[in-house]
Amino acid sequence: MAIPAFAVRLDAALKVRPFISSESTRYYLNGVRIEASPNGGAVCVATDGHRMGISYDADGFVDHSLIVQIPSMIKVEKGLFLRPWLVGMLADGGNGYIAVVDGKKTDQREDDAQFAVERVEECTLRIGRAFIDGTYPDWRRVVPEMKPTDVTRAFNRRYLNSFGDFIQVTGADELSPQIIQTDDKDFIGVLMPARLDKRAMPEWLRISDQKAAA
Repeated sequence: MAIPAFAVRLDAALKVRPFISSESTRYYLNGVRIEASPNGGAVCVATDGHRMGISYDADGFVDHSLIVQIPSMIKVEKGLFLRPWLVGMLADGGNGYIAVVDGKKTDQREDDAQFAVERVEECTLRIGRAFIDGTYPDWRRVVPEMKPTDVTRAFNRRYLNSFGDFIQVTGADELSPQIIQTDDKDFIGVLMPARLDKRAMPEWLRISDQKAAA
């Protein structure tokens, strides 16, 4: 008999899928880590050791934290009024499956994680052997704390990508023209930052509190 492990909005999991590692020696990074957030809801994490993506789903439910393989066939169809769910079900021996369950709302029920779990047999897609048995690294220790003295720069991605695959950015402050250096030592670029939208670390992450408790 399978028991529910988690239910998260599918788009929350897919946000971080591009950051999954394809390195076979670190197989535990070949999926998305789905775990409960201390503030309620769920957190989805993926990293390849060079970059990391973290997304928060306030609607999510997690009873068992797992590393989940999410194949490319799983997509979010555009134009859906209600966001679909990714539901994880655990069976004996740590096996189980993931299922895509359409969002649904009735006069009696809200479109929440528990309702998605109850409707798992109505799934539009079901995939077995989706869980990776391994220990995920403590990703929170990698996230730096944001300090008031930090210099924040914002860039238009299209402009930034025009300089190539490797770039080094140097500048006096966030509003000044930035020097761009690439792997071509005979080239120097200059790029104006985009308009800043300074933000604090989101409350759902609370890195400093979680590091202190570790």
